[in-house]
Parts: sequence; structure tokens; C-alpha cells
Amino acid sequence: MRHLIKMTVLVAGFLMLMPAIGSAQGAVFLELDELLREGIPGNCSTWHELFPAHCTPHHQTEYEDNGDGMLSACDYIYLDGERYHVEWVGPTYYLDCDIVTEPLGDSNPNDPVCEEWIEVWPNHGMVRHVIGWEDNGDGVVSPCDIIYFSDGLICHIADIGTNIRVNPDGSATGESTWTKIKGMFSNMF
Repeated sequence: MRHLIKMTVLVAGFLMLMPAIGSAQGAVFLELDELLREGIPGNCSTWHELFPAHCTPHHQTEYEDNGDGMLSACDYIYLDGERYHVEWVGPTYYLDCDIVTEPLGDSNPNDPVCEEWIEVWPNHGMVRHVIGWEDNGDGVVSPCDIIYFSDGLICHIADIGTNIRVNPDGSATGESTWTKIKGMFSNMF
């Protein structure tokens, strides 16, 4: 009986997650044209699209901060007059093997080994597993580091940028879905 209850909760959790998965498919991947160390990019900043319309420029006309004083998830950015919900903020890794990647989820700038990186360009969606890393001596993931992937690909990091994943206003994935699912499981064990 307990097994049946766990399975029911698992299926219900998956069904609750389905709208979030669907809206992630409409996500736009953007990179800020200038390097942003901290804070919020100023209005009139230029972003270029990495996916789906590679290299399309966008003009930032307004920004709504979630109250933390920095570019982060749950902010709203207005690009070319349209409002977008910021879903994710992180690094963009330009690799000398002619691919652009970003970490899936949180990244560890002190050691990327075992991270999953998603290819943003040219093979959008291809997930690559980092199995090794040779640091250039500065102790963090940075240009001139060497990244080893599980498929045998070896690349140098040529450059790092600021990347955001956004969805058109009204299609935010809602972080509470996963919180609800975790809550159901924590009560079972």
C-alpha cells in the first residue's frame, strides 16, 4: 500500500511539473554585450540572442528588480518594449571548439567537474557532462582553462559572458511547483 501511495505522489508531482517543462520550451537565451560584474544592467544596454534567433540584438528599455539589487531570477526585463521574466542568470562559456555553453542549474566557479553544461549554440539543447578541468592557475573557471567532456571533447574557455534565460511575461515557470513536489516527498519519508 505504501508503495502505491509513493507512486501516486510521484505521478501527481510529475503532472504538476508539466506546465513548467512546457513553458521552458519558449525560453529565450540572451547575453549582455558588456561584462556585468554585479548590479543591474542599465537601461539602453544591448543584449544579443543566443537562442532561438542567434545574434539578434535587443535593446533594454526598462528593468524591474526583485529587491536584491542585482541581476537575478524573478526580475523582469523589458527588451524592445516587451516585458520578460528572468528565469535564470549565469555564465556563458565560449569554447574554442566553436560551441557556446552554460551550466544547467547552479555552477561552482571553483570546480566545474561533474557539472552538466547545456550547449546553447550551435546544437541547442545538447547536454555535456564535465569530467575534468585544468585551471589556468587563478583558482576559478576562467578563460584559458581546459574543459574535458565525457564524450571526449576537450576545449579551452575562450571567453565568459553574462547569460540570462527569459520567458515572455505571463509564462514564468514558477519556482513553487518544485517546492510543492519536494514537500509531498518529505512528508512521506
